[in-house]
Amino acid sequence: MATESKIIFNELTLQNFKIFDQAKIVFSPKTLFIGKNGAGKTSILEAIKWVWYGKHISRNDIEIPSQFLINIDDVKNKDRVLSVSLEFSHNEEKYLIRRQIEIDDTQDIDDGIGSVNSYLRNLTEDQIKTEFSMKINDNSISDQEGEKKL
Repeated sequence: MATESKIIFNELTLQNFKIFDQAKIVFSPKTLFIGKNGAGKTSILEAIKWVWYGKHISRNDIEIPSQFLINIDDVKNKDRVLSVSLEFSHNEEKYLIRRQIEIDDTQDIDDGIGSVNSYLRNLTEDQIKTEFSMKINDNSISDQEGEKKL
């Protein structure tokens, strides 16, 4: 009979990743992420994907450049290193994956707006339509949760 092989996440360490300055998350056998909108729940999952695969893919399968993942407030304070570490266990052995990038002064990340605009200019119309599901029509705005009149 084959033994069940599991990968178990033990600990995630974040430095300057999205909304997190410094954070360490220790996983238990059943870890839940609960919090208000903007608290960082999705950012934790994105950090795991980034450290595991080495790139960040949006919900609509578009690769997002790594410089968009760095905490913009830390960049303004001259801390330009983005780092994520994931410790996990597999078959009784412990492993550590660590990814780190340093954003240099030539990369466009001052406030995110200019870099987002230049990034958007490089997207095709179809990519923009699938990446941004929000639609504005006739003084109303709609997303997956429904329509609201403006």
